[in-house]
Amino acid sequence: MKRANKTWGFLTGVALSSLLLLTACGGADGNGGGKPDTTAQTKQAEPEMRTVTHWKGQTEVPVHPQKIVTSQYTGELVALGVKLAGAPKWQIDQLEIVGQKAERQGIEDIGAPPNLEKITGLSPDLIIGQNAQEKVYDSLSKIAPTVLVPWGDENVYERLRTIAKVIGKEKQADEWIAAHEAKAAEGRKKIAPLIGKDETVAIVVVGGYEKGQLRVYGGRNVGHALYNDLKLNPPPAIKAEMDKNATFTSIQISLEKLPDYAAADRIFLLTFNNDPDYVKQVADSQLWKNLPAVKNGRVYTIAEDLWFTYDPLSVDRQLDEAIALLGK
Repeated sequence: MKRANKTWGFLTGVALSSLLLLTACGGADGNGGGKPDTTAQTKQAEPEMRTVTHWKGQTEVPVHPQKIVTSQYTGELVALGVKLAGAPKWQIDQLEIVGQKAERQGIEDIGAPPNLEKITGLSPDLIIGQNAQEKVYDSLSKIAPTVLVPWGDENVYERLRTIAKVIGKEKQADEWIAAHEAKAAEGRKKIAPLIGKDETVAIVVVGGYEKGQLRVYGGRNVGHALYNDLKLNPPPAIKAEMDKNATFTSIQISLEKLPDYAAADRIFLLTFNNDPDYVKQVADSQLWKNLPAVKNGRVYTIAEDLWFTYDPLSVDRQLDEAIALLGK
């Protein structure tokens, strides 16, 4: 029994010494002997930031943004795999037009122009807008880090890469472009037996921004899928404009100039519904009726909701439609 008592006394002493040692160590951390150190936790909670240079200067943005709001670049961001928190309604609706119905779910309408109160309510950690929001840039920046990307300065690939750089998804941008270019190459193979090597294709847009408007397009916007992806030949007058200016999008012409710019073997025709009288005037004119494509029944009607949107998802769907139309 004495032996057992000695052993118990020894163990009790060891335990007491250990307890005192732990207490001493705990009291040496400078926290008043009991208050938890939250410094490391606070540092962990703060998002990692990096500096982005953009149209308005330099801005600190999250390395891994979780809630992005955009006033313009919905197509670019969804193409990069981003689940958006907010965007204008017309761009949310555009996702369904281009076959991205599932991606529109959960995106809140922020209005156009953007409604600051709605955006604040979404608590974004990054806002990506365009230069048209310059006047409200300071207000947007008070809500969340805000980056402005100019609209119109870059082509669809360049702009996708610019947006990707803001959110650290350069690899995804390269992958998207590579997949789209592979699709375009397959499309060229499909239509090659159907279209003569020297055939020309014109793009005519009637109506739009103002009354009595008639425009012909180059390789941007409406023309990307036709001239850049499928490598179709524009009429000589359009080719001359494209050769002079790498950023050439379109030119407004008078009805009398139509034969100079649209005397092509095929025509892609887009008409807006805001000026039906002028649309009828063009269609009824001999200048239109005498165009080679019109005489030979090679006019393809395209819709503004798909073809007048210049973003990666829309361009990709335009390519699909162009291949289908030319294959008929």
